[in-house]
Amino acid sequence: MPSPDETVENATAPKRWPRRRWKAREIRMAVYLLVVAGIAILKFLPRPWHASTKLETSHHIIYSTATPQQTRDTANTLELLYNAYSNRIGTIPQFRREHSRLN
Repeated sequence: MPSPDETVENATAPKRWPRRRWKAREIRMAVYLLVVAGIAILKFLPRPWHASTKLETSHHIIYSTATPQQTRDTANTLELLYNAYSNRIGTIPQFRREHSRLN
């Protein structure tokens, strides 16, 4: 039987980390958490963007990664929208019809 001095020494010894071994379930959950965190980081991390299409209209310059047909459809819609707004607010004295292209 150990002496009382030995038990006191063992009780005051610094505890090592981890205090206990992780169970298989805890390890699996930690791995799942790391995988989910990795996917979230990859999803929301900013990535470099390079336009594959550049289309210039009379009022806009459009840089796009869409197909050329989709870019043309968007440009047509933007031109219709620009004309509708400029006709509507064209009577305001501060409105300038001549300006640089919008990016």
